[in-house]
Amino acid sequence: MGIDLARAHARFPDRRTAPVTAADWAAAAKAIAAGSGAKAETIVRKALFKSRDSAMAALRRSRGDDVNVAKFVRD
Repeated sequence: MGIDLARAHARFPDRRTAPVTAADWAAAAKAIAAGSGAKAETIVRKALFKSRDSAMAALRRSRGDDVNVAKFVRD
């Protein structure tokens, strides 16, 4: 069935406010070590979406137009 990325992404409305940091990955590792898979998954998803959003913003700036996040980016 797969993951509904649009729905998962909507859970993180503040995703564009801060870059992904080493602290994000350290928090995920700590959650894994503590046996909290759900918490680790949430942290990693948030970090991945923030990374994706930063890449899309860079593409918008370099191309000078909008980039639809719902579509694949092709050269």
